[in-house]
Amino acid sequence: MMQKTIVGKRVGSALNRDRLSYFQGLLLLKKQEALKGIESFSQSRKLELNVSQNGQVSDERVANHLADPSAKEKLISKNKNLINRISQALERVERGDYGVCAECGQPIDKKRLIARPFTKLCLSCKKKEESKENQLKGGNGTRRRHFSNLYA
Repeated sequence: MMQKTIVGKRVGSALNRDRLSYFQGLLLLKKQEALKGIESFSQSRKLELNVSQNGQVSDERVANHLADPSAKEKLISKNKNLINRISQALERVERGDYGVCAECGQPIDKKRLIARPFTKLCLSCKKKEESKENQLKGGNGTRRRHFSNLYA
């Protein structure tokens, strides 16, 4: 197990080599899925704008494109964000601090890592982060959708 000092705390990966290898593979798989998703959305967008055989763009294709371009852009953006978070998690695997909370330095529960392998916070620190976010919003009712504690 690799040991490091982060914010005054001595930490190392909370996982053995086999577990790290498992999570690295899981992260790579999720990254591939997200990349395929971006490619798929990009392809479908190109197809929507293809010109028909007679040189005219079909009214249905134009209507579909105009009605829904922002939804596809949001999905592409979401996948790009996911790829970034996965890349950061893979860097943590390489550094040897994957599975350790970036905030408190405690091990992240393995069930949480399975549910969200790119997470960098333990459940306790994630709840504190969300609580701060909600306070900053001023309680205006625009809360994030809340899943079970495992998926937070």
